[in-house]
Amino acid sequence: MRNRYSAPLPLCLLAFLLAVCAGCGGLTPPRTVDETVNNPALTPAGMKAAIEEAGMRQNWKIKDMGEGRMQASLTVRSHTVVVDIFHTAGSFKIAYRDSVNMMYDGTNIHPNYNVWVKALADAIKVQAVGA
Repeated sequence: MRNRYSAPLPLCLLAFLLAVCAGCGGLTPPRTVDETVNNPALTPAGMKAAIEEAGMRQNWKIKDMGEGRMQASLTVRSHTVVVDIFHTAGSFKIAYRDSVNMMYDGTNIHPNYNVWVKALADAIKVQAVGA
């Protein structure tokens, strides 16, 4: 016997799928990473080398833009992100610069951007601490 208070199974499944999908496709603000590295022996040249090595290991293309500034780009399938990296001997900052096919609307971007930038930042920290 059917309970008059229970919703039909297809309706419950639809509600569940809508709830799950609502959280998986949203845009998010692009993350700016501002990190301090705990390595007193690290020089500005050492930080630059750590960024270049970490970028290479994460498949980013790194360009030196002058004193304390680099530009990094990553292409994954048809998606490209470009970030500015500002660095000193003991710190670095990664900031959004541009993107292609990342749904950036001036405020929000595809969440993979933040995943890729975090992976780059983590790799830089590991490289810089070991330098």
